[in-house]
Amino acid sequence: MDCEVFTPLLEQFMVTPLVTWVKTFGKFGGKGGNKLSEYVDLVDGIYLNEIMLQINPKATVQRTNKKVNNDSTLRIQNLSILIRQIKSYYQETLQQLIMMPLPNILVLGRTPLCEQSLDEVKKLLLLVLGCAVQCEQKEEYIEKIQNLDFDTKAVIASHIQEVTHNQEKDLDSLSRNMAFHLKRLVDQRDEQLETIVELTQERDCGQYSPPAPSAQSPNDSPSMHRTESRQHLSVELADAKAKIRRPRSEPGVRSAGTGFLSSSPGICPLQSVWEREYSSQVALSRTRRETTSVSVRVPVSPDSAVTSWRGSGLKSKE
Repeated sequence: MDCEVFTPLLEQFMVTPLVTWVKTFGKFGGKGGNKLSEYVDLVDGIYLNEIMLQINPKATVQRTNKKVNNDSTLRIQNLSILIRQIKSYYQETLQQLIMMPLPNILVLGRTPLCEQSLDEVKKLLLLVLGCAVQCEQKEEYIEKIQNLDFDTKAVIASHIQEVTHNQEKDLDSLSRNMAFHLKRLVDQRDEQLETIVELTQERDCGQYSPPAPSAQSPNDSPSMHRTESRQHLSVELADAKAKIRRPRSEPGVRSAGTGFLSSSPGICPLQSVWEREYSSQVALSRTRRETTSVSVRVPVSPDSAVTSWRGSGLKSKE
């Protein structure tokens, strides 16, 4: 922000009742005492941390950076310590909630010389004022306020009411607002759940339902494929039966000693195997009959054999 624009705003801010009140805790701003140096001490957080330590001496506070030297990182660290002290005192000691928005310490730390930073410093001073008028030493701090001029006291009194007013109304309004938002969130959750169920059902139906007839060719249907497969098997079976019956009906030359037609290119391999087996059986039966006939011609006893030999010898002599 341009210094020519910010300087008048800074001068107006440094004479406000809140800044006048905070000066009752002690002077700040160095030996020069100009408004810019005083404002820098407020923004750096060193002076306000010391005031909070006076208000709550039992608090365990981290060590602040005494020499910021316009370092935004060190300034933000000091302001973070200050905000933690303030929140801890309100919630743990005073048992109160801070209803107002907390100061934006990032704006204060990075761009302290701007109009928004003036508003953030005002928030800090309001919170410190609320701690001071409700602490154990509040009579001492209230007495110091009474010593200020009338206009300043009136403005400080209005600020005190602003930070210490009855919070029950605010909590009731807050609870109603939260209940409204909670109901809306529950309704949105239920609607989203119903949408998820519908989308899941549509996806499952799309996965398991058969395809539409219009999107599939009649030749590609499973029933058509099954019918063609059965017809093909029936043709093959009929062809095989015809090949088996064909040798019986067609004229041909019988194989020697077998009684069956000799092999031809039309006879299937099963027929050839059958003929070979049958020929083997016929040959085996013939061998058995010949063996039986030879065994009948052999003499049964030695005497009959001798008699037969002698008879044959006599006939030859004669």
